[in-house]
Amino acid sequence: MSGEPSRLRDVRARLAAHLETVQRWQRAAQAVPRVAVSAVRHGLMPAGLAAADTVRKEGLSQLHWKVVGDGLVRFLRGSGPVFTKFGQILATRTDLLPATVCARLESLYARQPPMSRRELDRTLRRAYGKNLPFAKLQRKPLAVGSVGQVHRARLRDGRRAIVKLLRPGVEDRIQRDLESARALLPLVVGLTGRSGSPARHLLGHALDDLAAAYAREIDLRHEARSLQEFARRLESNRRVKVPECYAELSSQHALVMEELVGEPLSEYRRRAETDPEAASRVANLALTEILRQIFEHGHFHADPHGGNLLVLEDGRLGVVDLGLTGELRREDRRRIARAVRAFLARDAEALIQALLGFGETPPDFDPARFRSDVEAVVRAKGQRVVRRLAGRDADAASEASSALDEFVTKLFGVAHAHGVRVPVSTTLLVKTLVTIEGVARSLHPGLDLKTAALPVIVRSLAPRWVRWVLARD
Repeated sequence: MSGEPSRLRDVRARLAAHLETVQRWQRAAQAVPRVAVSAVRHGLMPAGLAAADTVRKEGLSQLHWKVVGDGLVRFLRGSGPVFTKFGQILATRTDLLPATVCARLESLYARQPPMSRRELDRTLRRAYGKNLPFAKLQRKPLAVGSVGQVHRARLRDGRRAIVKLLRPGVEDRIQRDLESARALLPLVVGLTGRSGSPARHLLGHALDDLAAAYAREIDLRHEARSLQEFARRLESNRRVKVPECYAELSSQHALVMEELVGEPLSEYRRRAETDPEAASRVANLALTEILRQIFEHGHFHADPHGGNLLVLEDGRLGVVDLGLTGELRREDRRRIARAVRAFLARDAEALIQALLGFGETPPDFDPARFRSDVEAVVRAKGQRVVRRLAGRDADAASEASSALDEFVTKLFGVAHAHGVRVPVSTTLLVKTLVTIEGVARSLHPGLDLKTAALPVIVRSLAPRWVRWVLARD
């Protein structure tokens, strides 16, 4: 009789697990029709006319992959913000998809449909009621994303402002999409016949990471706090300007900030040919300041593309759109320094140890195979990337960004294949480094990344009293 409670607990546990499995498949069955309708309506039905238009404009080269990529863009954009975000992630994964498909998916970063006039009115009423706090609000958006859009405005006291607004109902759509993705996960993995592989482990964690990211993105108070914290941290830095956040006009659904007037680096690069000295100065400024945020402050702008960095009229670097930021502990920064050192020395063993220090390995992890695959990537790509990052290959220097991106993508592909889960903070860091390196090199093709980055990294790893003295100097 003493064993009866134990047997009952086992039975209850098995029944609970069975019930959870049944419910999971029921949720998947409910999600499949909606996703299938979206795939047919947005992806397949327009494919014929879209393919003909592509042939007329671009010819027959890689037509099949272009058609696939365009169909994916239409389907993902029409299926909601979570699917759009998933497509943006896939756009960076040339290890998983053909490069032509990834290139088409990049349009998900920019070409989003704006709110209708009625949606914009609903959004403004939700944030401010009937009395808007603006003397003027330009209804045509400056930028449009899957979650919200940005407008230019003038406050009643005459100050120029930027207003960021969330789409109405976006919170419910994101929650619905996440539930659909969670429901479809076992179905997708099961259909591949690899339910016991690292795929389920990694995809489940990826959904958790995506949900956490969206929780921040759909509450604009997080970005307001980031603006205030970065402005406070960089207040004494005479080389950088962060827009002032007008907290009294901001809320969960609206963010109002100072408008910085300057020239985006994406436009500034046109000057590189006519004024290379100025372009080189701006490249070093942008690279150095983002590296300082990473290695000295441990808090950094995680999306420093050319549209989010401005050259202001007084020569300072304007930093805007702090919706995506990263944070690193001091020990994480030391790991990054060791990984960079191992990479530059093409020391595969040290790089392997650095990679494993960042991630979490699954129970069936095979260290020998992982080591072999990393060594193969270093042998194939490492020397080329190091040569170009050092600016020693002038003819190929402009391609160094793509070389670094390709190398990093290959390493992440190896980690993915072996079920190594890389934390979001590390993923954001790598994305940031690749992005800012590409931006700087577009302005200064002969940039020596090692020379530019070394002083910042060495300074960040120095004892605190040394950094305090250097800061005073």
